[in-house]
Amino acid sequence: MAPLRYIFLTLFFACTGMLADLSWLIESYHWLWTIGVVVGIVIGKSTIVWLLAMALKQPRRVSIAAGLCLAQIGEFSFVIGAEAMNSDLLSDNLFQLLISSSLITLLLSPFLITKSRPIAKTVDTFLGGDVSLELSDEFNTIQNHVVIIGYGVSGRKVVAELIESGQQVLVIDMGPVGVNQAKIDGALSILGNAQRREILEHAGIRSAKLLVCTLPDHRAASQIIQQARTFAPSIQIIARARYSIHAKHLEDSGADIVVDEEKCVGDSISKETLQKIGL
Repeated sequence: MAPLRYIFLTLFFACTGMLADLSWLIESYHWLWTIGVVVGIVIGKSTIVWLLAMALKQPRRVSIAAGLCLAQIGEFSFVIGAEAMNSDLLSDNLFQLLISSSLITLLLSPFLITKSRPIAKTVDTFLGGDVSLELSDEFNTIQNHVVIIGYGVSGRKVVAELIESGQQVLVIDMGPVGVNQAKIDGALSILGNAQRREILEHAGIRSAKLLVCTLPDHRAASQIIQQARTFAPSIQIIARARYSIHAKHLEDSGADIVVDEEKCVGDSISKETLQKIGL
């Protein structure tokens, strides 16, 4: 599917580029009008998305970032604009203004998406800060604990065994359900992405004695392991490899022990098979 996606993207931008008239943009200060419309679109759409997200009780910083990520005019606007022009609802000048503004907002999208978080943080701080996103000091004094990344079936099994043996456990999970369940099960928990340095640091990775990554995604696991190594070079790390081909990659990333899921399943099936045939 990837080649087809690239072909359609190329066709789309080629077609929209042919609709734009650079000479129109330069003459009669049309570029000033275009800049004004682009600024209005970015601010207007960002504000609308921001307010909608706030109405849905999302944190202010998240709402601002979401607004910036969705500030561009969508591709469907070209279809609407073309139909409006064919129906004599838009003049040529207004159509070119629409096309030029839309293309510029699309070109700005990568920058706005990349910078959405720092911009949102700056705006949020200017507006008084959003305490709902500030990390608490609850885990600042925790030491000699085990950090578990992911609270799926594997994570829950590990946590249950550790808590039963009297270990202090802290779970990092991206889902509110998993975080709440970890608390119910007796573990400390943090809602967040363990690939982010501040989340690992907040989890007390420097003073932890063991990190267990139960995520099936080897790319995410690899990044987490490397991040953990920068904070705590001597920490013991156990990682899960969903497929055997990824085990070596996780070891190279810094995992001390890699549990090969396919190998474990194979060993278990072999054992059960031999028992069934009486060997």
